[in-house]
Amino acid sequence: MSLSLLTASIMLVLTGVAVGFAQGYLGVSGSFIMVPVVSWLLTVRGVPPDTAIKLAFGSCLLVVFPTAISGAVTYMRRDGVWWKAGIILGICGTLGALTGSTIASRFLTVQILKPAF
Repeated sequence: MSLSLLTASIMLVLTGVAVGFAQGYLGVSGSFIMVPVVSWLLTVRGVPPDTAIKLAFGSCLLVVFPTAISGAVTYMRRDGVWWKAGIILGICGTLGALTGSTIASRFLTVQILKPAF
């Protein structure tokens, strides 16, 4: 199956809009939607599966940061942030993300990573 760059781009735009809405409205990470879509698009475009899944993880994590910040700022303007919890969870989440991403990018294969999504 071959996918044109235009079709892939349209799919990414639609996925991005859906994920942004889910993050802002529900407060959930959109990676559970983005990782499978991006991984599939890369694989269909000829990227080896081991590389595609790792690119999908990294790319989607990059997307989560600005969308999470914009959502948090909106809630902050309406006094909707519990700062103490946010700071504690942010620090611990950062440490966990550094550890998890190091393990995933260096040691895990597509057979281990793909079933998670």
